[in-house]
Amino acid sequence: METRKEIAINIIHARIGYILASLSSYQHLGINKEISKINNQIEDIKRSLIEDKEYLDIRDVIKMRNMVEEKKKEIKGSDGNPLYDGHKIACLLYEVSLEIEKLIIDLDISNEEFNEFLSLSSQYLSICARIVNKELLSY
Repeated sequence: METRKEIAINIIHARIGYILASLSSYQHLGINKEISKINNQIEDIKRSLIEDKEYLDIRDVIKMRNMVEEKKKEIKGSDGNPLYDGHKIACLLYEVSLEIEKLIIDLDISNEEFNEFLSLSSQYLSICARIVNKELLSY
């Protein structure tokens, strides 16, 4: 039987998969590949928790930090408050971002690298949501 952590991670993993399928028509946004990597690494975190092994390390966290900083540059000039509505894909990205934040709080994962990676992933997905709203709603 799956644990609460596994179920919560599976829900996030499935939602990101749905977002990736929805993004297939919007390759020009350039976020599919990175979001797919995030989804794979979230699966690695789940495997780590199940098997009590480390499938994610500090290099993955550093890469994620850099990805977040690069994406932040794309939204310069927009206000700091995201709109939690707009394009359907943006709404889904915001939802998953918030689910990841909830996961961090609810499950109290003791591994700091996992927590930082998940927090950075949440930030990245939220930034991508803002990009989707900006790009797709401005047509």
